[in-house]
Amino acid sequence: MMVKRWPKVGDSGRFWQLAFWSPADWVSNVRALLAPGLAVACVLNGLGVWGDRFFNWWWLIWALIGLTDKLDGSLAKKLGSSMRGPTNDEQSDKICVFAVFIACIVLGLAPWYWLVIMMWRDIVVTIIRGQMRKRGDKSINSAQWLGKAKTVGQFLTVVVAMLPPFEAQLTVVWWLALASVALSLASGWRYFQLAMTSGSKDE
Repeated sequence: MMVKRWPKVGDSGRFWQLAFWSPADWVSNVRALLAPGLAVACVLNGLGVWGDRFFNWWWLIWALIGLTDKLDGSLAKKLGSSMRGPTNDEQSDKICVFAVFIACIVLGLAPWYWLVIMMWRDIVVTIIRGQMRKRGDKSINSAQWLGKAKTVGQFLTVVVAMLPPFEAQLTVVWWLALASVALSLASGWRYFQLAMTSGSKDE
């Protein structure tokens, strides 16, 4: 069976044409569409609407999101990634994380301005990474470990926030969220440095 060769990263045009979206792109889109449901489930979970905070719909939606994240990566390796694939995957992840952070703000577990800081950081980093990818700049990989550490911090923040209430929960969530913000800013600054260095080399 022949596998369709999707336009690769760096190809010109066709970014938003549906005919050139790969199966991995559609899985990423499903993950993004689950984000509003995740946010609502988080709020209802935190308010104790469903009773037991550990066994409820939040964990099921969270598991589905994790499966789609794994699935789109596997499909991209097997069937090929489209031009929009890497950006689509990253943005779908961010949408889901921000949905949960919004729920944490609604529940009073984190201050709103931390979310604003991380959102602006991600917008700037997405633009920088897009430009570096267009130039074929491989130095972008050297900043990824900070981004991964930031993602781990965000994941831990979400999990602790959604656990059954315990005495120091608010404090632990607060410090984990603060660490996520710090890592977000550190990785953003690293991407900016790499982009400036790369730009000066091109000149």
